[in-house]
Formats: sequence, structure tokens, C-alpha cells
Amino acid sequence: MGIPILAGRAFNAHDGAGARKVAIVNERLARKFSPNENPLGKTFNKEQIEIAGVCGNVKFGDVRSEAPPTFYVPYAQYDDEGFMTFELKTAAGVNVVSSVRNVLHSVDREIPLIDVRTQQEQIDATLAQERLFATFSTGFGLLALVLAGVGIYGTMAYSVAKRTGEIGIRMALGAQSGQVLWMILREASWMVCGGVVAGAGVALAAIRSLSAMLYGLKPDDPATMASAAGLLLAIALLAAWLPARRASRVDPMTALRHE
Repeated sequence: MGIPILAGRAFNAHDGAGARKVAIVNERLARKFSPNENPLGKTFNKEQIEIAGVCGNVKFGDVRSEAPPTFYVPYAQYDDEGFMTFELKTAAGVNVVSSVRNVLHSVDREIPLIDVRTQQEQIDATLAQERLFATFSTGFGLLALVLAGVGIYGTMAYSVAKRTGEIGIRMALGAQSGQVLWMILREASWMVCGGVVAGAGVALAAIRSLSAMLYGLKPDDPATMASAAGLLLAIALLAAWLPARRASRVDPMTALRHE
């Protein structure tokens, strides 16, 4: 499992059924059990289990919680366990299940083999709620992005249509197509930037309540916020560019006759 031994030793062949009962405690239990002293050689429990080593902390069952105080004992010294969990390191993935089943049945055909899955599948199962939340959030986010783009396009198209006469006068007086295009995009940029700033403030306030649903992410992650703001700005400017481009190509005489 790659759990490091930080002090003392790991289990060995001498830790059998008739030997002195030993245990390996994780770092958190060692600090709790003996915060200012070396825990090696000390005993605990009514069976006087001796601490033979200290290992690194490992999370069990829930990746969101801190690693609990844990101790490990050799299976050979305890014969009253109702089940065992085997961990295999293999490049074959779940394809190795049939081979493992054959090996177990060669020892005892009555041994059942249940709940076989890879470590990644186990981790994915514990994060199923977060993944579902992320999927729905992504879907609603894309829908909001489309609606924002359509709304900006409609607003700018209406604004350009209302200013057709003004645009015609500007072009008749010598304004170039590029100047008209930049004028409309500049106005759209101010509107979009204001919306992005306001939206970012609301998002920072609202996301605090969602921090419990996030794993491995900070609620105020600067890179994520900057990426989202940049994407919104790009979509908005694209939506504004279409009516601005159409306005820059209008014929001055046609625009002057527009009511």
C-alpha cells in the first residue's frame, strides 16, 4: 500500500500466533498516545500489545476526513476475524479477479470473493456525490453561459438597430468601419466588465456555502475565478462582435434614410 514506516519496524515472519502481540500505530495515534515520548516498546490495551513501529497516516472510507488514529496488528495473531480484505498490486486491473479466485479456491473452496474493485474505483465511489454535484453544476453553468451570450447579442443587436441613423451620420462624416466597430465593442466591453465584476463578487459570497461540496479545490481559487471570468468575457465580446460587425458595414445612405 506504500504506507511508510516512520519509526521502528514493520511486521515480519517472527510475528506469528505464538509470539508476543505487537502493533504498528500511525503517526496520529502515536502523537495522541505518547505526545512527548517515544512510543516504541510501550504497551496498550488489556492484552498488553507492544508498539513495534510507527507508520504514516492513511485515510479510510472517506477522503474528506482526516486520517483517524489507527493501529495495525498481524492477522496471524488474531483468529476471530469474520472477513479479510486483500490488496493486490497489479497492472492487470480487475482482469486479475479470476486468477485470484482460483488461488483462493485452491486453499479453501468455501472462501467467497466479494466486492472486488480497484483502488481508483473505491475512491470514485466515495466521491460520487461530489462528481454528481460537479456534473449538474457544469450543465447549469453551460446553460447560463449560452443564455448570457444570447442576451448580450440581443441587447447589442437592438442597440445597434436603434442607432442606425447615428451610425450613418458618423460614416457620412468620415468615420471608418473599424472606428464604428471599435465604438460598439468598447461600449459592450464596459457593460460586460461591469457584469463580470458584479458576478465575481456574488460568486465569492455564494461559494462559501458550497465549500463543503468541494474536494481538493479552494472556494476562492484565483486560477479558476480568472479562467471563468476570461471565458465569460470572450463569449460576451463574441456575441457583441456580430451586431457590431454588421453595423460597421452599413451603407451610409441607407442608414440616413432609416427611421
